[in-house]
Amino acid sequence: MRRFPRAKHRVSYVGLAPSLYASGERRWTGQITKQGSSLLRWALVQAAHRAGITAGFAPYDEQQAQRHGKAKAAVALARKLATVSFYRWRAVEARKSRPGGDKFGSAPRLAHGQKTDPSV
Repeated sequence: MRRFPRAKHRVSYVGLAPSLYASGERRWTGQITKQGSSLLRWALVQAAHRAGITAGFAPYDEQQAQRHGKAKAAVALARKLATVSFYRWRAVEARKSRPGGDKFGSAPRLAHGQKTDPSV
């Protein structure tokens, strides 16, 4: 994960970070920056619409929809999905870099009843 050291960098790359206006001690957040790949941003928002009805993300989506409206809630959930995917990717990369490599998927699958050593 050398390209994105933190989740906020990935969110910013996708263009789902809010723009920020600052003058002196005052700060205002505006609409999303829309920088980066519009196709990736579209895919994350579409995934957010679907994830909003699942048990894991439904409470967050409903809360955001009540506070800000359904469209902004979808963008907020897309930002959350980008963050979650960053941490999932980082966990997989960390698991691969451990001694012994990736424990899942590195060994060949055996048929039912087959022994690990074919010579036996």
